[in-house]
Amino acid sequence: MECRRLTTTGLLKTENIYVVCNMELRALQNSLQEIEQLGAKLVTISPEMPDHSLSTIEKNNLAFDVLYDKRNKISDTYGLTMQLPHNLVPIY
Repeated sequence: MECRRLTTTGLLKTENIYVVCNMELRALQNSLQEIEQLGAKLVTISPEMPDHSLSTIEKNNLAFDVLYDKRNKISDTYGLTMQLPHNLVPIY
């Protein structure tokens, strides 16, 4: 699995952000056994508040940790933070 920085500015419309995120989470879940067989542990981070993260975990049947990145401190450190559309700000 190749890791790379993606810039979504101008590429995604607001209504597509969840679709892309959920598709990626499901793809990671589908690869979880292979990842673990290689001796790695999959952990994701999200600025999404814990209650919303739990809903995402349940909806996507995730068997890996989704950690809360309060105020995007970790994402900022690695240059992964993106600007959210105003209508999504309340859940993050």
